[in-house]
Amino acid sequence: MKPILLQFSLPILFVFSCGVSNQVDGGGCSYKETISPARVISMAPAYKDSTYFNIWFEIDKEGIAGAGKDTISFYHTNNSHIEYSRVKALGLKTGEVYKYVIMDITKGHCNPRVDMIRLEKYDKG
Repeated sequence: MKPILLQFSLPILFVFSCGVSNQVDGGGCSYKETISPARVISMAPAYKDSTYFNIWFEIDKEGIAGAGKDTISFYHTNNSHIEYSRVKALGLKTGEVYKYVIMDITKGHCNPRVDMIRLEKYDKG
């Protein structure tokens, strides 16, 4: 009898043990951006005979203590490959430098850290 009582009482206890909060998840979040250079080091079709490409970048996480150079892919940070037509339209070439963006949340209840490649030319200015 005790195992059955335990089996039914634990889920109920779990539901009521979760604190009720007036904070809404998602929406209306603000972020602070840190932008670093991301140099194109390689481009290749994502799959055999594919019109989608993956692009690899060497990033230098400027302004981030203890960080250094690393290699990442467009797919890894942006969760998608890029169509060849877009590669061609943007004129993406090995050696060019684009923006690696790290966004840290400052307000709200969204993902606390987001990183991505923004296909805009990097200007240290």
